Amino acid sequence: MATDDSSGPEEEAAETVISGPLPSVPPCPKQSITNEVLEEEESAISIAEQEQTLAEDTRLERLELKPWYSRPTIQWLLPFVFLLAVTLGISSAPQDQMLNKIICKDYFRGQEGPVIEIVDKCNTPAVQAMAAVVTSRLRSAKYICSIFTVGFYTSLSDRLGRKYLIYMTLIPSAATQLLIIYLIHPERNLGLGLLYGNYVLNGCLGGESLLEPCVTSYVADCTSRENRSVAMGYIMVALSVGITFGPLIGGYLSDVTGNDANALKLSILASLVSILYTAILPESRVPTKDSVISSMAIHSASSASPTETSVSMMGKAKKFVLNFLDPLLLFLPGRIKSAPDVAVLPSRYTLVLIVFSYALTQFASNGASSLLIPYSNLVYSWKSLQDSIYLTVYGVSTFIVYVAIFPAMQAGYKAMVKRQLKSPTEPEDQEVEAPLLLSESSTEEARRTEEKDAGTVWRDINFFLFGSALYAVGFVLIPIFHKDKILFISCGVHSLASIGMPSFSSLLTTYIPADQTGKALGGIAVLDSILTSTSLLLYGWIFSKSSATMPEAAYVVSTVISLCGVGVLVVVRSSYRTGARRRGDGR
Repeated sequence: MATDDSSGPEEEAAETVISGPLPSVPPCPKQSITNEVLEEEESAISIAEQEQTLAEDTRLERLELKPWYSRPTIQWLLPFVFLLAVTLGISSAPQDQMLNKIICKDYFRGQEGPVIEIVDKCNTPAVQAMAAVVTSRLRSAKYICSIFTVGFYTSLSDRLGRKYLIYMTLIPSAATQLLIIYLIHPERNLGLGLLYGNYVLNGCLGGESLLEPCVTSYVADCTSRENRSVAMGYIMVALSVGITFGPLIGGYLSDVTGNDANALKLSILASLVSILYTAILPESRVPTKDSVISSMAIHSASSASPTETSVSMMGKAKKFVLNFLDPLLLFLPGRIKSAPDVAVLPSRYTLVLIVFSYALTQFASNGASSLLIPYSNLVYSWKSLQDSIYLTVYGVSTFIVYVAIFPAMQAGYKAMVKRQLKSPTEPEDQEVEAPLLLSESSTEEARRTEEKDAGTVWRDINFFLFGSALYAVGFVLIPIFHKDKILFISCGVHSLASIGMPSFSSLLTTYIPADQTGKALGGIAVLDSILTSTSLLLYGWIFSKSSATMPEAAYVVSTVISLCGVGVLVVVRSSYRTGARRRGDGR
């Protein structure tokens, strides 16, 4: 592949080390040592790379040979997800309310008396508009910083394991809660500078953006394609149960004691328990000595490179941007490696369209969710208890969805496909009802495997489309009906809509080999950071301009954007069926 003229000296040095010294220049001692290390480890690394791209059945069989205490399974992961959901649920509403009060205190800073105790002064359009703007800026600062780091951390997890991503999330989160407890004191008017600094630091460490790719990668490492969406459904069940109990505990503790800080203290204790459990959690991507040595050798070679070559600032900037966007660029045509455990893409742009639809839905959801506290405080005068009840309703409804509704939909789909395959229908009609993109197979067994995989993809596309459409329904209810009960109904609709997310994860990992899963999900995490940071800024601005006249304006915007995401998925579904017909016609 041709290289850019603006590549940096580190890249040139790495090429020099790998290809050997130039004929006219003797290698320096450090380069020679690096060459020897790379040559000694070359065969071992090759074996490791072969293991990473093994066929799915072989890879899972090797995991089954491990003893139970070191075998990564969904059963090991579920308690961690539950603990994590409880931890986040305990602090979610109290932490947001405390942030709201800190911003209110800053708004009235300089006036006499600790105005934080005068709650009515904080529930005015001016204060809540400022709270929405400041909160959006704080979180945007965190997610903007995470854009530059999360792709690197998640890509590294393909070599060094998944668990360290958990540590990089829980520890900074507990530190943030300690800072908020310190700043909430009525007599400490230190401004918002410390909060901005903390959120920037959290963003540099990846923030909460690392958790989702970590859990999804873990599931992809230890499950088959056919069972992956079901496994993600189990994850959502554990998450929903944790969300059900966590907010209840936090809201009740805040209401009984009259102090939101007590909920944060309990959340910090729960974080410590989660960290201890992570220590015994089996690693799904065990770091090998070969991968560590090869990473260190390449880094050493880069640091030993000559620095005489001058590189333009524009070239450095281009390389920097490409480095942190590299995981996201993986979804462009031709970037995914072919491997035995990867399904064939129906078209070059399928992944791009799927990710684009996901981006639109997440943009609308993230922006609307960020306004729950200021919107409910302004319009309905909610407190931590009401916010916690809202989160509990979400947890209960999500639990019902993934224990009853989602499995019923899965079973119904399988029964429908079996009936269609057994019924003597015309080939064209069968392709319309259950399109299966079949490649030429040397054996009937291979053909049946392809049919099963294609049917799984078709199911995931339909479930993803169904969930995206329900997001739009949940958003449009709020501006139509101006009652607080509608927030709970919308919450239940969005719980049902969340079935699209496991289907999206299953759909995505179906087309990506195991040794690129971490990088790909890192790309999604980078995308999430971009979406969250931009949506927070946009929705904070919208709420600040419309809070006095039409506070529901942001939900109208979310409805329109989510409908655009539905439209993109309709295109994906249509192109999939068109591909099936073409394959059936032999074209």
